[in-house]
Amino acid sequence: MKRYDGYIPPCGIYCGECPNYIREKNTCKGASEHCKNRKCKSIYVCAIEKKRINYCYECRIFPCSRFKAFRKSWLKLGQDL
Repeated sequence: MKRYDGYIPPCGIYCGECPNYIREKNTCKGASEHCKNRKCKSIYVCAIEKKRINYCYECRIFPCSRFKAFRKSWLKLGQDL
């Protein structure tokens, strides 16, 4: 497995649609900078730091309750994860 490089977040959301990316005028420094300090922190920490996987879908309990709750917030923005 390729080592995580920080630019595609564990949730798998296209960065161009991420409100943080849009709000900060496309100056994203990657998920390792942004996701770790935002409301999606729990997704990032769970996948990258605790389970040592690159993406949520690689988890044996995907989709977990954490991911399902995160998914609901994206439905309002037209993204069905």
